[in-house]
Amino acid sequence: MNKQTSNPIAQKSKKWFIDALLKLMKKQPYKEITVKQLSKEAGLDRSTFYRNFDSKEDILLLHLRDISEEYIDKLRPIYQLDMEKQASIFFEFFNENRSLISLLHQNDLSILLLDVHAASAAPSAG
Repeated sequence: MNKQTSNPIAQKSKKWFIDALLKLMKKQPYKEITVKQLSKEAGLDRSTFYRNFDSKEDILLLHLRDISEEYIDKLRPIYQLDMEKQASIFFEFFNENRSLISLLHQNDLSILLLDVHAASAAPSAG
């Protein structure tokens, strides 16, 4: 699980791990990427990885939640969203993220997209 913090250094470290994982996934299968490789690519210690994440999957989920929030933010300011505008935003969003979606698909991780969507669509408790 992604360990929540508002510490700017931790936020930057998380971003570096995201970038490192996506870069490594372009070169080799996700399953073969080790925390050691990931830490080296990010320029950070393994202890920093474990301070922020429990697994590589947590990195992907954090990134997918972030881009999902971006998508929702694009929809939110439009008061009356007609189908044409909705479709335009949808296709623009997926076009902007097609390389990530392709990487997920190539590594049999497409289910993560549904996990993130289901979590964001679920009603919040409280």
